[in-house]
Amino acid sequence: MKKQRYKKTCTLKVSSTIQGAIGETKVISLLLENGYEVAKPICDRGIDLIIGKSTQKNRIENYKSIQVKFHTRISNTSYGKSLRIKITPNQSHYIAIPIERGIYDDKEHIIFYPQDKDMIGKEYFKEFAIYIDEVAKENGKYRNHHKRRWAKDFFKLPKGDS
Repeated sequence: MKKQRYKKTCTLKVSSTIQGAIGETKVISLLLENGYEVAKPICDRGIDLIIGKSTQKNRIENYKSIQVKFHTRISNTSYGKSLRIKITPNQSHYIAIPIERGIYDDKEHIIFYPQDKDMIGKEYFKEFAIYIDEVAKENGKYRNHHKRRWAKDFFKLPKGDS
């Protein structure tokens, strides 16, 4: 049997449905703490959350949709770690990926990746690099000529503009 390079990141001993609900709750909490209005569609057809910011007239404008992915895999690399996510077909503006404590540092983080318009409705994989100074120094230069998509560059909350 072939050894898998990527290992599961979630250590919870519950079903994937419950893991998904936990991931959504983490994303909802962070958004609410930062002044976003959050709604959850009744039917999940590739959109887990709808978010927006209230205006001065107390109206919500510039809605954005989010698909939450809590089922991630991780692999050790020459510079640290690589986080891999399978994106199933969806219609969302953003993909939100909660990262558990200990994967990036001793805090929980959430990646908010703006989905490319040409990838909407398609199944694909995305990888995010996690730089670990000690590992990178030990291994020297990167062994890959491809541009990295650093996880830390996507820790910012979704933009409220259209």
